[in-house]
Amino acid sequence: MTNISDLKYACERGQLQVRILGKCKPNYRHYETWYLGVDKYGDVIQILGQRTNQGYVESIFHISSCYTISEYTCPYLDEYQKVLENEIYVDVGLASIILPLPDTITIPTTWFRFISKAHLLQLGENPLYYPLSRKIRNCTKHDGEEFILLILADESGNEITISLWKECINIPEKFRREELAAPPATTVVAITNLKTSTIVANNNSVT
Repeated sequence: MTNISDLKYACERGQLQVRILGKCKPNYRHYETWYLGVDKYGDVIQILGQRTNQGYVESIFHISSCYTISEYTCPYLDEYQKVLENEIYVDVGLASIILPLPDTITIPTTWFRFISKAHLLQLGENPLYYPLSRKIRNCTKHDGEEFILLILADESGNEITISLWKECINIPEKFRREELAAPPATTVVAITNLKTSTIVANNNSVT
């Protein structure tokens, strides 16, 4: 059995067991469908189905499901494909053998990439995972619409403010305030589809 940490460019490839955690299609490369796979050690890698292989791979992979993959290649990532630290990705297609693997607690169901506030703007609208202590403030816009300010702080005390609009706070599947009540242990919040920007207020730059 091969683990993600064993993969190298043009290496001898054994069976790879992963859980599929995410899926995306680049805006300007519609012939590519990317997946995020994690193995039992918590290592992650990008998995690609493209061009004539794209439809086949999309019909096989389902988010949160586990698979055994063999007969794949490990090419280098180019600058537009790379979203992880890995130098390579797993390329799968019609020639690959992809078999469902019964759900197992051995392979993690989540994966976190922790970053600092200094690197936040570089992420653009990519998912953000941020270790935190937090404050919540109820606010009202000029037109009377209510929203919430979620103020997060990392382990160094650097704070970042996130505005949560009604499209988020009124949908339980997107935001559950009660789960952010102060617990006795550290909490980790995962925020996706986040648009970052910098504003200037009272001559101070606030992100």
